[in-house]
Amino acid sequence: MKQPVEDASGGAAGREPRRGDAAMGQAIVDPEELRKFANALRRFSDEVVAQMQMVHRQLGGLSATWRDQEQKKFSEEFEQQLIMFRRFAESTGEYVPYLIRKAERAEEYQQQR
Repeated sequence: MKQPVEDASGGAAGREPRRGDAAMGQAIVDPEELRKFANALRRFSDEVVAQMQMVHRQLGGLSATWRDQEQKKFSEEFEQQLIMFRRFAESTGEYVPYLIRKAERAEEYQQQR
C-alpha cells in the first residue's frame, strides 16, 4: 500500500499548504519517537512472519498424524488465515520506510527553525 509522499508539515509534497491546514508550516512529531516506532513496527512485522512460518511447519508435521476430513477442512481454513496474516505483515512492513522518511523530513524542518 503506497502512502502519499508528505512534506515535513504533513501536507502532500508539491502541494502548497492552504489556509486552514491544521499543520501548516509545523512539524508536530518527535522524529526520534517516530523512528523508535518504525523500528518496533519492523520487528513486529518480522516476528509475525517468523511465527507464521513456524506454525505452518508445525501444521505440516501434524498432518502426518491427523488425517481425516476435519484436518483437511482445518488446514484449508488455516492456510487462508495465513494468507491474510502475510498480507497484513507485508502492508505493515511497507509503513516502515514511510515513517522513517517522515522522521527525516520532520528533523530537517526542525533544524531549519
